[in-house]
Amino acid sequence: MAYGQNRCEKVVDVTIFVEGGVIPSLANPQLTPDSSNLLRESFHTLLSQKINAQEFNLIVIPIGGYLNVPKLFIPEAAKNNNAATLLDFAEPSDNLNKAIRLGVSKYSKLSFDPNDVWAFRDECVLEVGLEGYQERVFFMNRELEAWILSQPDEIERYGEREGFVRKRIGSSIADHTSLKVSHPSIINDPKSALNTIFIQFFDKLKLMNDGKTKPKPREYKAKDGPHLIAMLDLEKLMTTFPDAKNLIEWIINKPYFLIVFGKPILTKRRL
Repeated sequence: MAYGQNRCEKVVDVTIFVEGGVIPSLANPQLTPDSSNLLRESFHTLLSQKINAQEFNLIVIPIGGYLNVPKLFIPEAAKNNNAATLLDFAEPSDNLNKAIRLGVSKYSKLSFDPNDVWAFRDECVLEVGLEGYQERVFFMNRELEAWILSQPDEIERYGEREGFVRKRIGSSIADHTSLKVSHPSIINDPKSALNTIFIQFFDKLKLMNDGKTKPKPREYKAKDGPHLIAMLDLEKLMTTFPDAKNLIEWIINKPYFLIVFGKPILTKRRL
């Protein structure tokens, strides 16, 4: 029997708990499939740009709000070293929120370094109740909308794909005032900024009672976020956001078992 027929790699299960979606016990169960499944599929699509399905079985689990982290992530993380969580930039307390704002504001727009924000990373981890799991906690820098705003061309492409009526012809979304910052991390309210961009650049035709259509400003909706996340370029995200890169490196550096003639050998993946 040929050697190759007795040598194979065991696929590694990696579970990522992502903030967002709807938890059945917290809302109408009928809403869960649409919101949570869409978020799950979108992050799976995004992360799969770098994660080889033949090496890793990527399991994405939406957890709703960050307050669900202790009861959903910690029990799994305690027994599974291949479980991590991806959260919005945690700002649950007023004191921490003020500290982050002060920390960010002291950097000029020309010299801002996204890594400087991580001076508050440990405090964020503690606030969410994840002490002891720091190496498996990753942040999206405030909200997933910050990731979306970092790639305005994809917002443009999404509007075209969805058939929105483009307004402000000749103006680029990338030139919008809310994006005139040195880094998306310092946009104070990414979700609000993205909503403003949608309203100012996109209309949706509404069918009136007389059968005619009327353009109506298209607001940013919760369902848009997952669709846009799936369209992003992961390589660019890893360059822009430290924890996007850290998450991918954490996954691909997981040790795995190489099965040789029926015997498992623990080894490291070659990058």
